[in-house]
Amino acid sequence: MSASPALKPATATKPGTGASGVPTTPGTAGSSKGSHWLTTRMLLPYYKLDDVTHFLEIFAKVDENFSGDLDMEEWTGLFQGLSSNIPANEARSIFMKFKNENGFLTAKELVPIVFNRANKQQQKYIITFCNEQIIRKSEGLVQLTFNEVEQLFEAFDTQNLGFVAVSFIREQIRSLPLPETITSSALLVFKNIDDSEMISPAEFNRFFRLYISKSELLAAKNAELKEKMRIN
Repeated sequence: MSASPALKPATATKPGTGASGVPTTPGTAGSSKGSHWLTTRMLLPYYKLDDVTHFLEIFAKVDENFSGDLDMEEWTGLFQGLSSNIPANEARSIFMKFKNENGFLTAKELVPIVFNRANKQQQKYIITFCNEQIIRKSEGLVQLTFNEVEQLFEAFDTQNLGFVAVSFIREQIRSLPLPETITSSALLVFKNIDDSEMISPAEFNRFFRLYISKSELLAAKNAELKEKMRIN
């Protein structure tokens, strides 16, 4: 059975706004000056531009698919990266207090927590700057649903064995309608794996986890928790 997953780019916000809806009008934060318009002078006396870029570096490490929002696990990693003295349970408590209605923390919620000594205008500048950087990194990033990953596995599993040989993935992956980012990543991952190794659907899903949208991952996690509670 062959399938052509409906691959789609990550959704970007409309021109004129940041990911959290913060206006980016000319002459203010987010203007046409480019990505270097934020300066230390705008953040004094408590913060410097280096503080914001350090925050973004750690954010990028935990927000692997550049969605701009963090779940509890990602937030804990970010917060401990910024302050190693904070216990994980305290970071989780902070997450539960400030998460938005979708169950995530975005720059809009994060900046007032991390940069709590900045005034309201400075926090607005930081939020806009962070959103611009996140959007820039996410441009062209492909997001998949679990159903599309399942269809992709079926496209490789032509004999319905429930396993696919690594050699076959290498041979056939360029024949599928996949973006070059995914194709290149897959070939790199399977580069040092023996040709005869058989990949299961679960292993296949783990590889594509980076490309699964946050809402899909959260829904799957919630379903798993409900099932555990039902069994217990």
